[in-house]
This record gives sequence, structure tokens and C-alpha cells, in this order.
Amino acid sequence: MGEMTKLTNFLDDKSLSEKELKEARREWFTNQAISDDEYLTGEFELKCKNCNGNRFWQHNSFIVPCICKCQATKLKEERELELKARRAEHFEKLKQASLLGERYKNANFDNLDMNRPQDFIEAVKRCKKFCENWEEVKRGGLGIYLYGDVGTGKSLLTACIGNSLLLKSVPVLFTNFFEIAKQIKKTFTDSSMTESDFVEKLGAIDLLIIDDIGTEIVVKNGEKTWLQDKIYDIINTRYINKKSTIFSSNESLVDLVEKCGLMKKTVDRIASMSTAKIKLQGTSYRLIEQQASDIPF
Repeated sequence: MGEMTKLTNFLDDKSLSEKELKEARREWFTNQAISDDEYLTGEFELKCKNCNGNRFWQHNSFIVPCICKCQATKLKEERELELKARRAEHFEKLKQASLLGERYKNANFDNLDMNRPQDFIEAVKRCKKFCENWEEVKRGGLGIYLYGDVGTGKSLLTACIGNSLLLKSVPVLFTNFFEIAKQIKKTFTDSSMTESDFVEKLGAIDLLIIDDIGTEIVVKNGEKTWLQDKIYDIINTRYINKKSTIFSSNESLVDLVEKCGLMKKTVDRIASMSTAKIKLQGTSYRLIEQQASDIPF
């Protein structure tokens, strides 16, 4: 209550005359250091040399320093640069964590070679729309199953999606079940993270991109391998959490079961999570590019 009374008295204080105001400024600025980019007028007003704006605020004999227009602009620019640097640092950390690798680290929709079949062009449009409507995609837990022949651009498209969303600071993990298996095995000897912690982490990330599903060894000598159940656990966790997931594969959903040996319940989950099924067909553009870049010796 005492502080409030002081503030009220301060605001209600009788206004000083112009002469008294000037004298108050004179007394204040006589004891204050003046920087090189400011000056004191004959009326003892502290001004900026650049914009001629006031560098003080006065209420009767109460005087405090303040910033002028050009200082405010400079401060805003510095804050924007700092924010930009923080975003760039955050993006790089997300990018490194995403496991995109050197081959796809600069992949984006703007530098794609669109001299390809119509199904690829349509796939690009749908993948771009996925990124543009990310908030809606995230809320609905929407996903993509991208499949087709080797070298037709599946991994490239998923990398474009990943990089596009990373630029929006969306946590993305680009991986495959070979890498996941390695990380799970690492938890057996590394006490910093348990297997369940790792599975929970995979289940919680905003967007998980699983590349080349169907190439894992899930059946050996007629028996399912330990990875078979782990794949189901990870996919089921994301299904329950309604998390967006992108799968790329050389195989159709049917062939994941009949040819690759994945459990039907796993593939059922993948089918439910993949609200868009996109097929790419045609010649392997990877082979075409390799042939074109062959160096004759």
C-alpha cells in the first residue's frame, strides 16, 4: 500500500514550470556522461546525433534515460539477427539428429529435377501439400506410404519432406530399421538409455520417416527374428499416439506380408497410418544419373 501511495503521489504531483523542468534537466545531465553519438541542447535536452530523437524521459524532476528511434531500430535488428542465428543453430541440430546424411542434406522441393514421369510430378505435389498443411497433418496423425521400383525417387521425396519441415523447426527423424536395430542393441550395453526409453522416443517424435521398409531380416530359418516384434512395437506406439509417419518401400503393402515376411498386424497398422498411398513407377533414375556421370578412363 505504501508503494502504491508513493506512485499515486508521483503521478499526481503538481506540474513544474518550463524553467523548473529545464533546471531539473540541467542538474541531472551535468552529472551524467554523454556518449559520442548524442549531444546536449541549450535547453539541456539529450538528443541523438543521428535521428535527433530524445534520449531521456522526464516527469517533473524525475528523469530517466531512454532509447531513440535509431537505437530502437538497431536493437530490433540485433534481436532479429540473434533469433535468426538461434533458428539456424536449432535447424542444424535437428538436421543432424534426423540422420538424413550427406546425400540428402540439401534435398528440397525447389531444386528437384522435374523431368520425370507424371506420377513423380503428382507425388511431388502431394508431398509438398503434406508439408504446407503440416499443422492439420499433425493433428490428424496423417501419414504417407511411398512405394515403387528401386531408384524412382522415394528416398529423395521423403528427404525433401524432412528438410522442408525441419526448416519450420518440426522435429523429424529420418531413419530405417537397420539403424533402429543398431540403436536398440546399443542400449544393451549403454546405461544412458534403456530400450523402452528409445522406443518411447521413436513413438513421440513429431514426424518419423522410415526408409526402405521391407528390406529388414524379420524371418530366418522359418522363425521370426527379434526385430519382427520390435518393428511392431515401434509402429504400434506411433499408431496409438496418433503420430505422423512416412514409410518408403520397394514393395506394396501386400508384398510386405507375402514377400518380406512382416507380420500382418504390423502391415495393418502401416496401412491405417498411411492415409496417402503413393506409387512411383518407371526406370531407375539413379542408374540413369550414374551412367550419365561415368568418367571414361
